[in-house]
Parts: sequence; structure tokens; C-alpha cells
Amino acid sequence: MANRLKTMLSKQKTEAPVEKYCVTSVQKRGGLCLKLAIIGKRNFPDRTILCKPGKVFFIEFKAPNKDLRKSQAWFRRLLLRLGFTVYVAKTKEQVDQILDKEMEAS
Repeated sequence: MANRLKTMLSKQKTEAPVEKYCVTSVQKRGGLCLKLAIIGKRNFPDRTILCKPGKVFFIEFKAPNKDLRKSQAWFRRLLLRLGFTVYVAKTKEQVDQILDKEMEAS
């Protein structure tokens, strides 16, 4: 029982479950949720979402008790200045809100 509780608590401390939820949610809505590895560019957002009609936006996932690192915040501001939409999500509820907003209009 103690090990099970420890496992549940450790999962809540990472962004992995929220990111996985996002991938399946985007796919259910008919979009693509890509994890891109950009050579030479660290701090690129965790997921790039492609949906109709030719819409692109980004999501960075963080654990509930974590914030963007300075370098991540800098890269986010760069993408925003270039006209892209970039979100930070810590919960499944935030993912739902983002997808409702961005994919509903597509």
C-alpha cells in the first residue's frame, strides 16, 4: 500500500501524465500532437500541435509545482514575438481549456 501511494504521488509530480493526456486528446479531435527534437535548440516547447485549418500552436508541460526555466521563458517569448501561440499546461483541465479554445475554432 505504501509503495502504491508513493508511486501515485511521484506521478503527480511530473508532467508526463498531462502530456500523455494531451496527445490522446489532440488525436481524438483529429489533430497531430508532435514531439519535435530540434538539433541545437534546447528549450523548444514539449509539443507542437497541428490542426485544421493549417493551425499550429505549442504547449510546454510543467509539473504542478514547477515553473518555466529562464531559458524556456526566453524561448517562449521569442516564439510569441514571431506570432506563434505558446501555452504552459500543468493540469489536464488546462489542456482541455487550451484545446477547446484552439481546436474549436479550427
